Amino acid sequence: MGNRQDELKWWKEQKDANGYETMSVSIAPGVSTLAFWVAQQILDGKEVKKDLVVPFLSISQDTLETNLANTQEGGVANVEYSQADAEKVIAEAK
Repeated sequence: MGNRQDELKWWKEQKDANGYETMSVSIAPGVSTLAFWVAQQILDGKEVKKDLVVPFLSISQDTLETNLANTQEGGVANVEYSQADAEKVIAEAK
């Protein structure tokens, strides 16, 4: 699945009806907020490697209901990354 609200809703319906199990992983649209903070770090003079690993938004059986409740109808589950998230991605770059 790709973290779209309609997919998450279908998943919950199937889970409730017959115990369906799956997971959903995709890059969050909010990755642009991570890019903003990485750019800010570069402008602040930080050394940033060219290859960064961005965390995927992963939804499991345990987090389905929370993510579905936080995703507007017709939308996509999302994460807005912080400056601290960007600093962590930069620090973990190989």
